[in-house]
Amino acid sequence: MLKCIKIKPFQKGDAGHVISSRSPFCGSAGIVGYSLTSKNGATIYIRFLASNPYLSVRDNWACVSLSSIDQGINQDTYNYHYYNEPQHASMSFEERTLNLTSNIGHADRATATFVLTYV
Repeated sequence: MLKCIKIKPFQKGDAGHVISSRSPFCGSAGIVGYSLTSKNGATIYIRFLASNPYLSVRDNWACVSLSSIDQGINQDTYNYHYYNEPQHASMSFEERTLNLTSNIGHADRATATFVLTYV
């Protein structure tokens, strides 16, 4: 049976997110992080990035990652996601598997969807 869990925003460092740009001529992009801690004390760190470039031949993209090590929310983490574009991730957690996927709309429909499943 799956139970609903409430995830609070990661609050270390830069308050949980980095925005690269909000210029009308550049578009916008940002990264946000969360952590999940099990009742046994195991912690997993989740990162989401979405980018909506403006006046670019490149379309929108969304990226994700899972890690057992807190790499923070900073420019290095942002750059890793921005340039490597990991769109899905899986990781063992408490004898089950967390699967994380990302998707984002095209052009002006830049709503990013991130799906985390625990199977």
